[in-house]
Amino acid sequence: MMENVKWLLEPDVFDEEQPIIDALDRLGLEYETVKFGKPYEDYLKAFKDDDCVVFHGSFQFGKLIQEKTKWFPGVFGNLPKFECSYYYPRLDGLLNSDYIMIPFGELNRFRHRLIEMFGERFFVRPSNCYKTFTGQVVSKETWDKDLELIGFYKTAPEDIIIIAPEVKIAFEWRFLIIGDGDILTGSQYKSEDREQPTKEAWYFAQSIVDEADYDPDSVWVLDVCQTVDGDIKIVEAGPFSCCALYNCDPEIVATEVSRQAWKDYEAYREKNGR
Repeated sequence: MMENVKWLLEPDVFDEEQPIIDALDRLGLEYETVKFGKPYEDYLKAFKDDDCVVFHGSFQFGKLIQEKTKWFPGVFGNLPKFECSYYYPRLDGLLNSDYIMIPFGELNRFRHRLIEMFGERFFVRPSNCYKTFTGQVVSKETWDKDLELIGFYKTAPEDIIIIAPEVKIAFEWRFLIIGDGDILTGSQYKSEDREQPTKEAWYFAQSIVDEADYDPDSVWVLDVCQTVDGDIKIVEAGPFSCCALYNCDPEIVATEVSRQAWKDYEAYREKNGR
């Protein structure tokens, strides 16, 4: 019964949250919004322990919900499966297919070897999905400044990072994937227009979902890009609850995510004898 699903949202985290809230209003679904400056702990009792709840907001609050509440599903975010170290070996068509992984603390030690491998400019990003730092280009010319910026975000020496050649991107899209691998909506991002995905990008994303040995969660997102050379590639996979949705159809998001949440909730209760 989808009407029993409740939502907890952080509008200050994502600019496009209002259309989702409006869709929840139209569907008559109960929700609570997190107010800026109010402690997260104040919202941990917004719903009953045995309620079916969907969270959409920050990684920080999502982690707290996973640790402190009994809501189910609560957070659509099986974080270990969104580590690059987990899904890179399972997916073909990666933008960063020619990659290596090393601890951040070794980046400076292997400086000259990395420049020999990748040239004087290469791309660096964290393996984790909660973006310890934003993926960026590291340059031989600005090496110390670039590493200082990465370290500013409290990147630990043992944090695994991805190193790959720099590739110029022309367009990027985010797709919402639900259930057994159905792509229901998508949107361009990092663009003011945020247009709908091209057919080629949509077909590519669906083929990845259909063929790959990768099923991280019952609701998740897949980012796909087109390079300046015209190649369509996978950028990354991410957890629904902590990812922006841009111009994804809010009606589809509110309706289908709620349906999947209730389906998961009933399966969970049956499995646990509730």
